[in-house]
Amino acid sequence: RTLLSREVWTGIPGNTVGSLTAAATYPASPASTSTLAAEAGFLAPVDAADSFGARVSGYLVAPEDGRYTFWIASDEDSELWLSTDGNPANRLKIASVTGAVAAQAWETQAGQKSVPVALLTGRRYYIEALHKDGTGGDHLAVAWQGPSFDRRVISNNWLESPLTVPGNPGLKREVWAGVAGTAVVNLTSNAAFTGGRPTSRGILTSFESPANHADNFGERVTGLLVPPETGNYKFWIASNDTAELWLSTDTDPANRVKIASNTAVTSPRAWNTATSQESAWIVLTAGLRYHIEVLHKEGTLSDHMAVAWQGPSFARQVIDGRFLEYPGSVTAPAYLKREIWTGVGGNNVTDLTGLASYPASPNQTQTLNTFETPANSSDNYGQKVSGYFIAPVAGSYTLWIASDDGGELWLATSGNPANKTRIAFTNEATGQKNWTKFPSQTSAAISLTAGQRCYIEALHKEGGGEDYLAVAFQGPGISQRVIGSSYLEYPGLPAAATQSGALVAGTGIENGYYFWLASQGLTGAARPAGNDPDGDGIPNSLEFILGGKPSGENADSTALLPKIATEEDAVIFEFRRADVSIGVGPFAQFSTGLDSWTRANNGVNGVEVITEDDGYGPGVDKITIRVPKAGAPQIFLRLNSNMQ
Repeated sequence: RTLLSREVWTGIPGNTVGSLTAAATYPASPASTSTLAAEAGFLAPVDAADSFGARVSGYLVAPEDGRYTFWIASDEDSELWLSTDGNPANRLKIASVTGAVAAQAWETQAGQKSVPVALLTGRRYYIEALHKDGTGGDHLAVAWQGPSFDRRVISNNWLESPLTVPGNPGLKREVWAGVAGTAVVNLTSNAAFTGGRPTSRGILTSFESPANHADNFGERVTGLLVPPETGNYKFWIASNDTAELWLSTDTDPANRVKIASNTAVTSPRAWNTATSQESAWIVLTAGLRYHIEVLHKEGTLSDHMAVAWQGPSFARQVIDGRFLEYPGSVTAPAYLKREIWTGVGGNNVTDLTGLASYPASPNQTQTLNTFETPANSSDNYGQKVSGYFIAPVAGSYTLWIASDDGGELWLATSGNPANKTRIAFTNEATGQKNWTKFPSQTSAAISLTAGQRCYIEALHKEGGGEDYLAVAFQGPGISQRVIGSSYLEYPGLPAAATQSGALVAGTGIENGYYFWLASQGLTGAARPAGNDPDGDGIPNSLEFILGGKPSGENADSTALLPKIATEEDAVIFEFRRADVSIGVGPFAQFSTGLDSWTRANNGVNGVEVITEDDGYGPGVDKITIRVPKAGAPQIFLRLNSNMQ
């Protein structure tokens, strides 16, 4: 992945982040811009200078669904910000250091640690650290802890360089590698281009390709442009080496015309090097969609490409994702490769592996999201399902295979397919997801470390009648189950294209709630804390605290409401507290007459407060309050919080 951006402002006295953000040169004019070291992860250079401020920014990519906690350590002040999505406009301050702490000393100040936040697998979240140093030593580091791994400095495996202007996926980027020459015609005359066979595909969220991507390649970037207002527009293109900008009169690529081009080399975002870079004024209608396309050819040395526009009421700027739509459907994430050979008789795996067309020439190639293929799909075929299995925690693992007919399960704990060994097999039909019909279906115990990436492969041969294939696993704290997408990685999946970024102010609203909203997919009128999208009588704010589901199928959360019981001398009040809601401090109150309420604090007025971590399952604590009756004829209890 591309490295995080580090921008530095020099000659700024003071130790506070406010000294940096108040500087006249911030944020537009940093003294220098670089990236963090390739192997460092989220770790800035140590003892870099005095009287400087820095901003480290980019994107965090969550490796699995679940709760994450973050820490920051620095000398001197620092702030850690995280967005609920890829847009810096939605960033929130989640942790900070006041003064200084020792290098990677994570527990010195309470504010260094964030509340748990809910993140989704593979989703990109904008992340940013602001750091101010006065004199003496200086350092900055950011760590995290996830659902299946302990605290560690965030590695580059889960970090990406920031985008110029964040937005929704709006452009398709297709790349053809190994194409010599610097002219666009060298790309468009290439057989792989005319045959529609790019080397790789990606998504851009603004109209700017990654800089210094490679040598001897060409790219085509396409999308739909949606003007925000009716009127005259002008476009510019800048590139190294040559490029052409095309625009259609509507959504049909067949109607496109070339409106600008660069026939030599420009510097990045140098819009006025040649007159051909600039289009004529073009009348566009607000809300209509126009096919837009760039063809770009790079020879050797540095490379870049960007497109800007100017509209009726805004100055020239790179076109960002607010005004772009992806052409067609964005390809869904894939986690396993499924290759199929058809018209193959026999029931044994050797009938597949003995084919002249195996393994190089399958008849079909598909993708899977779990390690289970469609049942009863055909007769007389063989298949290979391959990818990477990621161990979520350290410990001993067992794997199983079930198939009809023969099946074999192979694993390479080194991650190298060349080192794979067969760990389980069956020569006969087992019964669908029957893991124990034959002893050979079960692997030996395999010791893996947290995050260990193992190549995994299943071979399956079907003759006639029923057919199915599935692979299951069991690990530390994980019961036997079919291997799901959380533990799988597609073989050969290319890295995402990335760019540079921008700063915006935070809202100051409680962080955890907004992360929860994003993880639940609530939008628009469904988002306010007092709303009840699923109509179960429980508002979002209470769903948030209880760990409920605010909308969608099976969203009724009434069974999650607090419970009350009585003993001879006390009243027992029990409620759920989701970890992500800890920041709003849910608490119980009691009253003998509803006219005034007293907070139930442990050890005060004979009250007992018992917290059972994950008492209702991972991420939801069980809080039990015992309030003495003390002769009162009646006692009322309620759940409250500091929710804004």
